[in-house]
Amino acid sequence: MKKIFTLIAAVMFAACSFAQVNFTDPEGNVYENGSTMDIYPSIVIPDIPDFLEFHSPKLVNTSASAVSVKLEINIKELPAGTQFAECFSGACTNYKEAKTVTTKAVTLAANETRETACEWFYDEEFAGKTCIADFTIYVNNQKDKTVTVRYINGEPGSVNTITVDNVKHQGIFTLDGKRVAENAKGLVIKNGKKVIVK
Repeated sequence: MKKIFTLIAAVMFAACSFAQVNFTDPEGNVYENGSTMDIYPSIVIPDIPDFLEFHSPKLVNTSASAVSVKLEINIKELPAGTQFAECFSGACTNYKEAKTVTTKAVTLAANETRETACEWFYDEEFAGKTCIADFTIYVNNQKDKTVTVRYINGEPGSVNTITVDNVKHQGIFTLDGKRVAENAKGLVIKNGKKVIVK
C-alpha cells in the first residue's frame, strides 16, 4: 500500500513539474523569468480623451493538463491620478496607489491562453507616463515566473498607434474591446465612458 501512495505522489509531482505556463505579450511573444515586457497603447479614441486602451499580457498553459494559476501583482509605479485594474479572477478591482495584490486562483485548461485582464487607465492626459508592475505566476500553488510589465503611454519606435475616428458608442464593451451583454458586471465602457457595474 505504501508503494502505491509513493507511486501516486511521484506521478503527481512529475505532472506538476512538467506544467508549463508562460507569459506572453498581446502578440504572443513569450517572456522568460526575469524579463521586462513593454506594452504600448493599442487604440487611441480622440473623442474620449481619457481613454487609451492597453491590451493585457497573457498566460499560456503549454502543458497537456489543466493547472491552477494565480497571480501576485506588485504595482511598483502608478502615477497619481491613474488607476490599475485587476480583473484576472473575474471581479474587477481598481487600485489608485502602488501596492502588492494577489488574485484568486483560476484553472487554465491544457493549451489554454487567457488574458491577465490587468489594465492601466486614467482620467487625464498622461503622455510620457509609465505604470510598472511585477507579475509573478503561481502554478499549482508553486511560485514559477516573474515578469516586469511596463505600460507606457507613448509610441514604440517601430509600431504606430492605431487611431480610430468617428467612433459610435453603442453597446457595452470590455476594456479590450469585446462587446458584452447589457447586464455585464465589472469595469466596462458604456456610452463612451469607463464605468464599474456591480
